Amino acid sequence: IEGDGQFLLSSNVTEGSYNIEVGVTEDDQTVKSSVTVDVNLVTKEMIDHMLTLKLMDVTADSFVGSATYFGRVNYYSRLKNLLRSLLNIENSDQVVIFAMRESDDDYELDYRRPYHLPELDIGLVVYENDGETFMSPVYLNAILSTNRVDVSF
Repeated sequence: IEGDGQFLLSSNVTEGSYNIEVGVTEDDQTVKSSVTVDVNLVTKEMIDHMLTLKLMDVTADSFVGSATYFGRVNYYSRLKNLLRSLLNIENSDQVVIFAMRESDDDYELDYRRPYHLPELDIGLVVYENDGETFMSPVYLNAILSTNRVDVSF
């Protein structure tokens, strides 16, 4: 684990859930916690069926943050449940989020954006109810476009 909290896994790590004990020390204070890391295989077929969503005013930390925040479910779980409902799928685990990229802090001043909000791009696929095939990203986009809701996380 690097000093900035990032860690890399070797290419021979198998799929599964891994519990990692982490600790952060500043001055003489140490805080320890457990973190669960889920490792999933990302295939070419998943990439071919990936839908990218841009979330405004959301950081990566707030998206995957603790399961509840002030009694509310985190963005990650809420998005998966929203998609489960909109797409009429059986289980929110059929939504697989496998890519996240936070916008760069560097941006050009733009009169259309008087202040900068963080942006988070996420890549996801959705399994059909058969659990084997993926929904088309064109179909997913159509459903999301026709069911625009203000998702105030």
